Amino acid sequence: MTKQEIEFDTPFRELGFPGAPFRSTVLLQPTSGCLVNLTEWPPFVITLEDVELVHFERVQFHLKNFDMVFVFKDYHRKTAMVNAIPMNMLDHVKEWLNSCDIR
Repeated sequence: MTKQEIEFDTPFRELGFPGAPFRSTVLLQPTSGCLVNLTEWPPFVITLEDVELVHFERVQFHLKNFDMVFVFKDYHRKTAMVNAIPMNMLDHVKEWLNSCDIR
């Protein structure tokens, strides 16, 4: 039906983690090539092949949450930020990023 011009990808729900890319906290779910949240408006989609590195902010173990900033390969593009990720998800997020070869 799509003549192989459109590819569909299913998020890995078990790798998901909560975060606030905009104003509300949502479940962010990795796919094989993206980090997405499609259940709240506006949708949040980060294509991993466009990401150069991810910077963690406010990583202090007496705090409840940390933030994550995506720096893109195109330095003219504005960075994307996800706030309020629970501190107990830090190792989980780091393992996922390492598996994607993102530093």
